[in-house]
Parts: sequence; structure tokens; C-alpha cells
Amino acid sequence: MQVSLGALINMKLNSDRQSTEQKVNYGISVTIIIFYSLLFPAWMIYFIRKHRQIVTTDQIFIKEWNTLFLKVDLRKYHALFLLAYNLIRRFLLMYVAVSIKFPLLQLISILYIQTTFALYVMVVWPMEDTVDNQSLIFNELILTTIFLILFSFTQYVPDSKIRY
Repeated sequence: MQVSLGALINMKLNSDRQSTEQKVNYGISVTIIIFYSLLFPAWMIYFIRKHRQIVTTDQIFIKEWNTLFLKVDLRKYHALFLLAYNLIRRFLLMYVAVSIKFPLLQLISILYIQTTFALYVMVVWPMEDTVDNQSLIFNELILTTIFLILFSFTQYVPDSKIRY
């Protein structure tokens, strides 16, 4: 994630692309963004779908690739996409924070992205254990609440004493 955030900032800094160095930096940043935002989540979904049956039985495979599955219930089809959705959500949150200049539009976008992911988690219950599912839902609800509280720090609240 730090690499893609650096690439986003680099794209922002080199947006005028006048010198050759800026053009090369911009091209590298675009390549990194495409890899992290499209190809890597697509590879994760493909890999998880391909090895869904092996993960439940092969202990060597489980030890080697356990961090990719992270207690996700692989018997549920829609739960397979949790990690890819989470990665895409994080990238979108970074993109909104770096690219959108208006704070109110940033917060609305962030709330939409966060609420969509929270609803996905509440509907699918992607984890194996009930406690893990409840913990994930609680975390998403707390994040959504924090993003709602961020509204008080924007120009949306006219009184500066209340805002700060």
C-alpha cells in the first residue's frame, strides 16, 4: 500500500509532465497503480478460486499461503473476494485522499466506499468464526462512525468553535 500511495503522490507532483524525467516518473507511477489496483486483486481472486479445494485439506499449502486466506470461509463463494475487495477499498481511499481537492467531496466519497464495504461484510459474513465476523463488522462500523465524525472538521460546519 505504501508503494501505491507513493505512486499516487508522484503522479500528483508530476502531473504537468514537461521534462523527460517527469514523463518517465509519471509512466512508472501509472504502471504501479495499474498493477496494485487491477492486476494484483485479479490475481488474488484467481488464485483463491483455483486453490479453494486444496486449502481445506493440504496442510503444507495452508502453512505456505495462510496469510492470503486469513480465516476466510472458502465454502462461501462471495467470501472469496474479501481480500481483493479490501485491497481495492484501501486503494480507493488513498486515491480519494490524494486526488480530490474538496474536503466535503472527499468525505462523501470515503463514506460511500466505507459503507459499501461494511454492507458487503454484513451481508456475506466472510469469516469462518462468528467472533471473527462480529469483530470485522464492529471494525467496519467504527471506521464508518469515524468518517462521519470527520464531517465536523470541514467547512460543512459553519461555526469554527464547533468545527475545531
